[in-house]
Amino acid sequence: MLYLVQHGLLDLPVLYLSRYIVRNKPAYLSHFRADQLDDNWEAWLKFMLRGVELTSTETIITIHRLRDLMADYMERIKAELPKIYSLDLLNTLFKHPYIKIEFVTRDVVVQREAAVRYLDALTTEGFF
Repeated sequence: MLYLVQHGLLDLPVLYLSRYIVRNKPAYLSHFRADQLDDNWEAWLKFMLRGVELTSTETIITIHRLRDLMADYMERIKAELPKIYSLDLLNTLFKHPYIKIEFVTRDVVVQREAAVRYLDALTTEGFF
């Protein structure tokens, strides 16, 4: 993955290749042993490249879904809660796998009371 980043093929290392390996553990172990015992590195390489291909495809789909969801949230917040909308707030919502008052106060640069109000409003409107 570092190679892909270094050569401009990925901006960030976002591939979760371990999921592919865990999902295909018997094949992984078989290829790994064959590589060590029989010097069958070509099969090992094909297996790993297939993992990069599948993981890349899944990652691209996930990124597109997140981008679409973020665009939807942006439009909905602007329409339903225009007084609290800010790009900083939107980015904070998507920056973390969960949201906390502390993230909003820090990233949006608002007082705790405002952060609580923002999150309450978002919850009331069904964003969470």
